[in-house]
Amino acid sequence: MADRMPRIFRSLETRNGQNAFDTIVEAAVADFLRISRPSAAHSADFSRLVASMWSRLSLEAKRQLALSLSTTPHVPRPLVELLLSSSTEISAPFLFSSPCITREDAVRLAAREEQAPQDTAAELQQHPQRDEAPQHFRPARRAEGGPSEPPIKSAAAARDALRALARPGSRRAPSRIAEAVIPPVTDAAPASPAAAALQEARRGRPVRALDIIAAALGLAPDIAAGLSAEADGRPLVAALKLLGHSRADAMTVVLMVHETAGRDVTVFDRLTGFFDAASPDECRSLLGIEPAPRAVANQPLGRPQHRPLHAEGAGYRSESPARQVTFGRRRNAPSRLADSGGGRL
Repeated sequence: MADRMPRIFRSLETRNGQNAFDTIVEAAVADFLRISRPSAAHSADFSRLVASMWSRLSLEAKRQLALSLSTTPHVPRPLVELLLSSSTEISAPFLFSSPCITREDAVRLAAREEQAPQDTAAELQQHPQRDEAPQHFRPARRAEGGPSEPPIKSAAAARDALRALARPGSRRAPSRIAEAVIPPVTDAAPASPAAAALQEARRGRPVRALDIIAAALGLAPDIAAGLSAEADGRPLVAALKLLGHSRADAMTVVLMVHETAGRDVTVFDRLTGFFDAASPDECRSLLGIEPAPRAVANQPLGRPQHRPLHAEGAGYRSESPARQVTFGRRRNAPSRLADSGGGRL
C-alpha cells in the first residue's frame, strides 16, 4: 500500500507529524467522495489507507470521517465494520444516516447495547467497592524517639528547608516534607458554553443541553422551547453555529437533542448544508437576536470629526478658538506697517 500511495500523501506524512495523518485521510475522503461510482480497486485502496491510519487519527478527524461517509452507499465493508466497532461519540452520524447499515448490523448494535449493562453489573459483582474512603496519600513513618516536625504548608517554607539542606557543613537531618493530598478526580468544568452543551448532549441530557444553549445566546422562551421541536431543525443548527461548534460537533448535538432530525436522512443532509451556508447574521435573524453593532470604519475614538476649513462658514479651529481661519489675498496691512505709515520694513 505504501508503494501505491500518492506522493503528496507521503510528503504530508513526514512534514507536519501527527496532524499530517488527519490531512492525509481528509484528502483521501474528498477524493473518494468525488467519484460517483468508485471501482473495486479504488475502494480497496481507500479502505486500507484509512484502516492503517485509524489509530493515529485524532478524535475530531474520526468524527469528521464518519460524518462525511454517512451519505454515500459505496463505503467499503471494512470501514463499515471499523465504524461499527467505534464508540457512539465517533460513529453517531454514520449509524443514523448511512445506507450501508444492514439489518444484521442493527441487530448487533442492539445486542451490544443490551450487553453493556450486564457486563458492568458482572464487573461490580467481581470487584465490590470497599466501604472505607480511599486514601489519597500514605504518611511517612516517623523516626522512633525523634521530634515531630511540623508539616510544610507554604512555598516559602519549602524554599527555606531546601536552603538549609544545601548549606555547606549542615548536618541536619532532612526535614520531612508533607506529601500533598491529591484531590479526588472529578470532571473538569467545560471551558465554554459550546463545550458544555456538547458534553451534556453526549451524556444523554437533552434538556440540560438546550438550557445551556438558550442561556448562552439569551434566547426568548418561545424560541428556546422550539429548538428541539421544530420540524426542520434550523433554529437549533443556527444556535449551534453561533456558539462556535464545528460541523461534526453541531451535527452530533442535533442527533442527540432534536426529536426528529436524526430519523430522516434527507432532513439531516439539508441541515448539514444549512450549517455550511448560513451566515452569522442569518442565524441571528432566524433566532430573533439583534444584529451585533458595527463599528464605524476609520473613526478613532476620542478625536473630533474633520471639519473642512476651506468651506464657507468653516469658523474657527478647534485647537485655537480665538483665531479665525481665512484664505486668499491679504486685505489689511500688517500692524507694523500700519504704525510706520506704510513704509517697508
